[in-house]
Amino acid sequence: MDTSSTPNTRNRRERTGIVWRLILILAGLTALLIAYYWIHKPINLPLIQSLGGAFIDLIPVGVIAVIAGGIGRRALAWLSLQAISPSERVALEGVIGLGFMSSGVLILGLVRLYRGGVLWPLLLIVGLILHQDALGWWRNFRSVLRDSFQPGFTWAGFLSILSLFLLFLALLHAISPPVAWDALTYHLVGPKLYLVAGRIDALPDNVFMGFPQSAELLYGTAMSLFNRDTAAAPLHFLFGLFAILATAGITRRYTTVATARLAPALLLTAYSVWGLFGKPYVDLAVMAYGALALSGVSAWHETRDRRWLIVLGICAGQTLSTKYPSVLLLVAIGIYIALIAPRQAFANCIIVGLTAFAIFSPWLLKGILLYQNPVYPFVFGGLNWDALHAQQFSRGAGLMGSPYSWQLPILPLAATIFGVETSGVYSFTLGPWLLTAPLLLAMTWPFLDQSARRLAGECFRLGVPLLALWMVTAALIGLSIQTRLIIELLPIAAVAGSIGFQGLMRLPKRPLNIDFVARLIVAFTWVLTGIEATAATLEASQYLLATTDRDTFIYQNLGDHFEALRQLDHKEPGAQVVLLWEPRSYYCPASANCIPDILLDRWSHALKTGKTPDQVFREWQRQGIDYLIFWREGYDFVVRENLAAPEDTLFGAAIQRWMAPVWSNGSYTLYGWATQAVF
Repeated sequence: MDTSSTPNTRNRRERTGIVWRLILILAGLTALLIAYYWIHKPINLPLIQSLGGAFIDLIPVGVIAVIAGGIGRRALAWLSLQAISPSERVALEGVIGLGFMSSGVLILGLVRLYRGGVLWPLLLIVGLILHQDALGWWRNFRSVLRDSFQPGFTWAGFLSILSLFLLFLALLHAISPPVAWDALTYHLVGPKLYLVAGRIDALPDNVFMGFPQSAELLYGTAMSLFNRDTAAAPLHFLFGLFAILATAGITRRYTTVATARLAPALLLTAYSVWGLFGKPYVDLAVMAYGALALSGVSAWHETRDRRWLIVLGICAGQTLSTKYPSVLLLVAIGIYIALIAPRQAFANCIIVGLTAFAIFSPWLLKGILLYQNPVYPFVFGGLNWDALHAQQFSRGAGLMGSPYSWQLPILPLAATIFGVETSGVYSFTLGPWLLTAPLLLAMTWPFLDQSARRLAGECFRLGVPLLALWMVTAALIGLSIQTRLIIELLPIAAVAGSIGFQGLMRLPKRPLNIDFVARLIVAFTWVLTGIEATAATLEASQYLLATTDRDTFIYQNLGDHFEALRQLDHKEPGAQVVLLWEPRSYYCPASANCIPDILLDRWSHALKTGKTPDQVFREWQRQGIDYLIFWREGYDFVVRENLAAPEDTLFGAAIQRWMAPVWSNGSYTLYGWATQAVF
């Protein structure tokens, strides 16, 4: 019997033919794609390196976050956190864990163990010990993120889309090379030098190194894993994310979903707040503690459980460990406690104060050991500090002694209208709503329910003392006028403002639906903020897409400054370089030792102490100084801002006698010793 024509045989042949056809089609498609993209290469090696580097930067931040969450969860195991929302709990555990982690890193640094090879094994050991707490925190963190940002076609959904969009843009900045002023002056300079030395030591030429550096030590820890400085800003972004979660969490605890989404949107649409999410500064850590302080006082007020006072003390101590001006938050917490329970005020304040002191004590020890002052440089002076430096640091009198004294009674409004990121006395762009929306409460109070009123009252009792303290310090001290120095107030203002907007929803819709009109106006201003933020992110996206390399990106942002410091690459190893009227030294090459002019007074201070210009240059020669970099725009700034001293005018003639230009680009001039100028 012939089986070649049976149905089964024909089916097998057809299947075999189809298989071969599929193989040939797949091989042809593969060959075509390989040939095409071998020539066109849309994904090249620089792009892979750039995107891969961004991913690598997030690894140490993610590990630090999860371990810190485990530390915070274990540290708060003695307290029931049912009085606060899941979002607040995740933020509280994460931020407190980061603070305790930083204290441990400080101790290691003081005993000469500030090295990635020591920090990371110890960190991973802690993570293994606390793995159940860490994994539990991580699960809660993911759940909270899902619940907090749910896009949709409602007003709440739009607010989530807006917040996610702005956070995404900020993250692109965070994983780009650092170019922000304070980062190049001290926030990254300290961790960089500490890692090189393998220890935390005194740096007498930079006063900021004597300040508390809780966040900076964590930046150095993140940087040390892969030796990448772009790992620092994402950690600051994490602090900001915790601030957002805490702000949204407490708002949701008392109000609606839409109101809870509005509060973080008010924060993120304040342009300078959004900008901080992409910079390796420390302000977002302080903002997180401000939001958590509001959570803590409200939980204590509701439960009267004194263990919450210990939590408040921990938050106050850790925020002091981050930035000195946040002492105002500790004072405001004390005022709140006294208002709520005046008869127990002393005992309650002692609990908060002693806890804060215990948390802050490692930094007091660091100040004593390295700078001869527990709160360097204030009150007791210390290493390389005197009255002349103190006067220059404070930038003179505050608003009370300036032409802007009329702004003091309307400080929030003045900071809103006149605050500009890169200029003016406030140096901060708030956006139109963050500090003004709380004023809506005066008009909408009768239309709010009891729960919303209760939260608004908490904001009032904690926020008004903070505002009053800011007004006092801004009136007396020039430096304190800056809005960024009272950033712990902003989440409280955002919560109060969101409640004010909620009240508009309860107003009658006739003869005018003011709620609808207000939303249109607010949304329009947020579109403008989004456009501005998008435009500011274009350079960062070019770097991440590898159309611009690292050096080009830095040069595009820093210009002449980066070019001037790169000239030192061609000088002899170990060169000692004095920077005049230039405080930024981060991009000084490793082969040179740059001595920054932190207070822009290195020249005038030397002359005010009795030296002549010639004696200053002779002293620099004896100290082994090889070069000097003069920044013309820095000099012009101190003249323009009335910070210049009469002695500054003597520099031009003196430099011509002693040194000769080696290189100049008009803005910066690199000087070397003139052959005839020999001591």
